[in-house]
Amino acid sequence: MGKKLIITASILFMITCVIIWNLSVQRIKLFHKNITLVEEITAKNKLKDAESKLIELYKISKKNVAFLGDLIELDLKTNTPLKLTEQKLAHFLDIDHNYFQARLIDSKGMEIIRVDNKDSSVVSKFQYKGHRDYFKKVLTLQKGDVYISNMDLNIENDTIEIPYRPTIRFFTPIYLNKELNAMVGLNLNAKNWLDSFKGQDITFLNSKNEVFYSAEGENLYTETKTDFTKKDRFGNALYYQREISLEGNQNWTIYTKPNILSIHQQLAEYKRSTYIAAGVLTVGIVLFLSIIYTLYKKNKHINSLNKTIKNRLDERDTLLKEIHHRVKNNLQVISSLLSLQSSFIKDDKIKGLFRYSQYRINSMAIIHEMLYRSKDLSKINYADYTKQLAST
Repeated sequence: MGKKLIITASILFMITCVIIWNLSVQRIKLFHKNITLVEEITAKNKLKDAESKLIELYKISKKNVAFLGDLIELDLKTNTPLKLTEQKLAHFLDIDHNYFQARLIDSKGMEIIRVDNKDSSVVSKFQYKGHRDYFKKVLTLQKGDVYISNMDLNIENDTIEIPYRPTIRFFTPIYLNKELNAMVGLNLNAKNWLDSFKGQDITFLNSKNEVFYSAEGENLYTETKTDFTKKDRFGNALYYQREISLEGNQNWTIYTKPNILSIHQQLAEYKRSTYIAAGVLTVGIVLFLSIIYTLYKKNKHINSLNKTIKNRLDERDTLLKEIHHRVKNNLQVISSLLSLQSSFIKDDKIKGLFRYSQYRINSMAIIHEMLYRSKDLSKINYADYTKQLAST
């Protein structure tokens, strides 16, 4: 019985431990999945907010260049001196420092007005821009359309400007009498745009997948080597990206990484607390089974003592019954001897004394007989005794 109990308890213990630790592992996996999902949602919301900022800045720049186009168109129609128009463009750059250059280019590609902001180190000399891609694209636009160039480095005199200046060009054509007369453009200092990403762990790629802002320390103004399909050992994405389309003119990419360190720290803390809880439960089960086994051993010992005591009591009762039986037999022998002896007595008075002695002996013998046959040696049924005594 004890061996079977130990085997059963061991099997239950192993099953319980398997359930506890399996549930713990499942809880850890679910927690990891949840914190990864939270991190993914946070990263995507961050990218969405960044996209909103870029599009808002894009719309503002588009409105600004459209405003300047209407302003200069009016000046051209009214034959306003170019010097006055140049002053207006200079005043505009003084107000909004996001732009470092404003230009008016004729339909042949030659700069008519060129204004640089105060922070620019470029000498204001008119340049021919007819060979530039943005000039050719603007020639195909209708009145009111705006051309947005790709984000690249500013070029002066066919050479990339140093220090590097990330630039986006906004141009709109100016029509007089339904004929293209000129085009006005603003050079946006994209660095001011990209500075809005500071502290947000976001990397910006232009339409050529060149890095123009990096939170990871990638080499700027070179093609990115980031593999966006890369995943961790749990199958979770290591990068979250978002494509930005500026009305179909340009396609940019912004991407970020989940906070892997935070995920690992949270997961490690949750694992520690979960494993501690599972370990405490396991130890608790071991203690519980130990207590049950100890109680079982004590109960078994007590049962053994009770059995021994019961056997001793049964032996005592057997001996007592045997004594009562022997006493009853002895009393019957005495009664028989008295009866035999009284048969030789002729005197009725003396014979009567013998008979009364037999009655007394028989009354005692009946008691011993009843005790011998009774299950309770401490008492007899007095009514039964009286009936038997009277009948005897």
